[in-house]
Amino acid sequence: MKFASKFSESNNFSLIRFFLVVYFSFFIFHFSFAQFPGTWVAIYGGTNYDRGRGIAQTFDKGYIVSGTTSSYGIGNTNVYLLKIDSAGKYQWQNTFGGININNGYSVKQTQDSGFIISGYTNSFGNGGYDMFLVKTDSVGHLQWQKTYGGSDWDLGYWAEQTSDGGYILCGQTYSYGNNSQMYLVKTNSNGDTLWTKKFGGTNDEAAYEVHQTLDNGYILAGYTTSFGAGNSDFYLVKTNSNGDTLWTKTYGGTADDSCTSVALCKDKGFLLGGSTQSNRTQKIYFLRTDSVGNVKDSNAVSPVGKGNNYISRIRETKDLNYITLVNSGMGILLYKWTRGTGFGSWSSWGQSFGLVNDQAGYDLQQTSDSGFVLVGYTASIGIGPDNIFIAKTNKLGDYNDTANSYVAVNEISEKDTSALIYPNPFSENLFLKIHNSFFADEKEFSFEVSDICGRGIMKTTKNVSPSFSEPIEIQIPSEKFKPGFYLASLQSGNKKIYRKLLFVK
Repeated sequence: MKFASKFSESNNFSLIRFFLVVYFSFFIFHFSFAQFPGTWVAIYGGTNYDRGRGIAQTFDKGYIVSGTTSSYGIGNTNVYLLKIDSAGKYQWQNTFGGININNGYSVKQTQDSGFIISGYTNSFGNGGYDMFLVKTDSVGHLQWQKTYGGSDWDLGYWAEQTSDGGYILCGQTYSYGNNSQMYLVKTNSNGDTLWTKKFGGTNDEAAYEVHQTLDNGYILAGYTTSFGAGNSDFYLVKTNSNGDTLWTKTYGGTADDSCTSVALCKDKGFLLGGSTQSNRTQKIYFLRTDSVGNVKDSNAVSPVGKGNNYISRIRETKDLNYITLVNSGMGILLYKWTRGTGFGSWSSWGQSFGLVNDQAGYDLQQTSDSGFVLVGYTASIGIGPDNIFIAKTNKLGDYNDTANSYVAVNEISEKDTSALIYPNPFSENLFLKIHNSFFADEKEFSFEVSDICGRGIMKTTKNVSPSFSEPIEIQIPSEKFKPGFYLASLQSGNKKIYRKLLFVK
């Protein structure tokens, strides 16, 4: 069944490990803990819906976060890219997409220090929705964007760079084949399609994660309702470097089993995680295979609370154990499993994250200090109904539930009156009126305008006399503008405001 919503899924979660009561208005809050150095929780977002879907540690030891926002950008929802430092502090952000629905999923840093983001859009492309691939430079400026798919729906959930400098994407397609099928796209370094493949039978399939293997082939995982023993089953597909099928495997019982994550192991095998249905109860389910997909061990674990229970991400750790990010009736859970004892018992620790209302965790990575970082969303704190939730733990999963907070004013604000950008809409020249209260200590500012695809239209940077008292007024000529929507940003120091602009003739 096709679906359309702001984020394509909605999960309900209840009481978990700690309670935070934090008030903030158009601010970004970051929490640091003295008891466990280097651990923190950060909340980002605006007045509408914001969810984090992907996270990766960057070359500078900070983090890049991708997701979906309806607080920023010009669309119903936009692909959201957020850069934070190693302590979770804001560095910069950007949005991508057109005026309709644009959702972001995975993000990875590329060999040139830029970033690649996967997702889907109905603002551009051929069909109702198309796979959406966005490439930026190291500070989040758009370099190019591409769409992939046919005349129907084509959704992208994962992308990463391959050894030849190109990219591999996976998701699901309704444009080709029967119903929904796994969809695999290989591109060159500019995002141009080299080949596409689909996998599945007469019913529904989808692929949620893909990785390049040591033989330069690919492993992709998701679910199938065409093959296997149950209504749906884990579906694992191994291809060669050209995307041709080498083998496929299904795993699961007679009920519903769905795989949401796959990881490469150092022994050349694979880890798969997801959920299984048993007696109308959804359990977390995961298994480990050898290099050709034969099961070495597996386990289904009873839920830790009422509601849906599933693994959103599974990874092998540096010490060759296993880490799982779980969404359950008790909220967001992080559990480590011990290698050598099978998957039959819990390890020495498991942690829970979140607050008193709805939340979910979507992506997880082990960090350079052997700790873990995860991303998702929470409805418990923040100024919007959903806010991006990021947590950094130490290697034991520890973090302190007593939070110290500080405020960093980097939020996009439509209500800041210390700087005016007018008129809006505009048909001739655009004007800036900037009051003394807007400026940071260095008394300089930059003004930048980009189009709806993130391409820069103009940028100006000026120094201001430290002794000025009257508002500064600047005229921006309209020669470079064509009719349409634009996003303008005005920044001084750490303070940055955005305005959506409309140029009409």
